[in-house]
Amino acid sequence: MSRAGADPSWRDRLAYGLLLLLVIWLPWPWGSVGALSQGVVLALTGLALLLSLLSRDGGRWPGGRAFRVALVLWLLWLLWLTFSLVPLPQELLATLSPQAAAVHQGVAALGVAPARTLSLEPSASRQYLLASAGLFGLYLLAARTVRDSRRRKLLLGVLAASAGVQAFYGLGMTLSGAEIGFFQRKTYGLGWATGSFVNRNHFAHLLALGAAAALGLLLSQAPERQRLDGWRGGLLRFTGWLMSPAAVWRVLLLVLLSGVVLSQSRMGNVAMTVALVIGVLLWVALYDRAKLLTALVLLGSFLIADLWIVNRYYGLGKVVERLEDTELATEQRSLVLQDLRPLIGPYLLTGSGGGSFQSLFMGAQRDELDGLYDHAHNEYAEFLIEHGVPGLGWLLAMGALHGLHALRLLRQRRRSGARAMALAGLCALMAAGLHASTEFVLHIPALRGWLAVLMGALVATGFRTLRPGSDPETIGHNVDEAKSSSTSQVA
Repeated sequence: MSRAGADPSWRDRLAYGLLLLLVIWLPWPWGSVGALSQGVVLALTGLALLLSLLSRDGGRWPGGRAFRVALVLWLLWLLWLTFSLVPLPQELLATLSPQAAAVHQGVAALGVAPARTLSLEPSASRQYLLASAGLFGLYLLAARTVRDSRRRKLLLGVLAASAGVQAFYGLGMTLSGAEIGFFQRKTYGLGWATGSFVNRNHFAHLLALGAAAALGLLLSQAPERQRLDGWRGGLLRFTGWLMSPAAVWRVLLLVLLSGVVLSQSRMGNVAMTVALVIGVLLWVALYDRAKLLTALVLLGSFLIADLWIVNRYYGLGKVVERLEDTELATEQRSLVLQDLRPLIGPYLLTGSGGGSFQSLFMGAQRDELDGLYDHAHNEYAEFLIEHGVPGLGWLLAMGALHGLHALRLLRQRRRSGARAMALAGLCALMAAGLHASTEFVLHIPALRGWLAVLMGALVATGFRTLRPGSDPETIGHNVDEAKSSSTSQVA
């Protein structure tokens, strides 16, 4: 453990550097969905976490209540995934999950030794458990190394800049007609901006997470204190605005918005817009209600840019036509949701096991549905089927815990790094919660990895009463403490 303000060791700095490298790497090899990329991420995460644990002068665990609760939830989740792989006596299995017992009994009738586990597909569930352990490692790495205001801002800057590079890449490949994904020509999603992802919706969600980081950095910029009169003062203020970080984040937000629009992801656009609008309005309500007009202008500029981009490169008429021709009753995802209903009841209590959805859904898929569905296009339904009520409860509890923590930070913290992280984390959680209702964004390693890093850094941003003269920008992990007497101030 280190004293506040001590210089971190080289191990701690390297661990934090590896975290930033992982953030940059995750989106590129097709969203890290391949086994090789996931192995690289798992190895680098383990190495970085080990370096941080071996550091004497740098990293240490957060001490707040939110982190302790999150740690318990993570461990319970991993235990639940492990329990689904434990062979059970036939009687106990039949009591906990009659459907799983019947499936394993059918396997035994074919002359194959049954696994007799809650999971219907143990091999896929073991991979799911390993991926979840790696995600937990990313979360712990962020919670341990992103411990001060400077590191929070740098992490958010890397997230926003990485999303901006993805947006430029996706826009360039689409508008130029090159249609190259991760260093090879795309065979799917032609005509849509997808960046280095296969699916345009996943590309759009990554940009939404980057936009959340950019918005946090934009709104947390310190207001200008020096006021100069006359035309020289006006010119200096305008020049300063052009060269300020705030101007960079505004431009980057427009670039990210352009990328989401050209991805033509409907829910991606909705999730990003709703998250940004609520984030801006919440910021104004908490910090400066007099700037409501400025906030409305900012939001209006997003809307105007959105409409201009749509009309310029896609055509408003085509958008209206597409909406008019879309009937919910005939949408593929609507039919998928209908076929999910018979699967929820039998596995409501214990689930069918992580990674088992694809094989399970093949038995319920109707003829009108084309293609192979490896995911439900609805994270809440898929969690309920694969992990039962405990799994869905864990997902909602994690979202609520980190969302409430972010709100508390926004109300009580005054340092720019803490407020930027709180707003970015809250907007990212809102975007993920909305988009998860129509997509499997939490099953894409790059997307869930970015969200885990944001949540880990968010929960490491706590509350601490400082002694007079302390520097809140360099202090270590904050802990939850009651605000004390007038001899101290809240960081």
